[in-house]
Amino acid sequence: MSYPIKNLQMSMNQHYAELLDRLDWDLFCTFTTERPLKRSSARFHMTKLCKILKVPVRAGIFWITEAFKSGEGHHIHALIKTKVPGTVIKSWWENRHGRCTVDEFDKNRGGADYVTKYLDQGQNDFDIIPQEQDNNQK
Repeated sequence: MSYPIKNLQMSMNQHYAELLDRLDWDLFCTFTTERPLKRSSARFHMTKLCKILKVPVRAGIFWITEAFKSGEGHHIHALIKTKVPGTVIKSWWENRHGRCTVDEFDKNRGGADYVTKYLDQGQNDFDIIPQEQDNNQK
């Protein structure tokens, strides 16, 4: 007996993009640093950003590193669910690390596809930190 498998030919990138498109993001961000950023340092910076975003509000984030075409260093793309204004995130990053672009997330612009474009190449670090649930809501 065989079972039809929908989307068997989809790449890992496409599966992640489809998953991310199902989530309700607020912001699409790109973070760069003044000095070349190592993949391992990106995780440190994103963990710190997550801590800041979760106080005083709950937030969720998907982030991924992408190497610069020159091969020297990385930058970070992120999809963020938060009530923290994008201007606050931009200011926080730029005062500490370098340049940051923050745009409202629009599912129709292909942001989920864009952040997952190099996911299967094994040269990235990435993580998804889900939005915490409010246990006080009934």
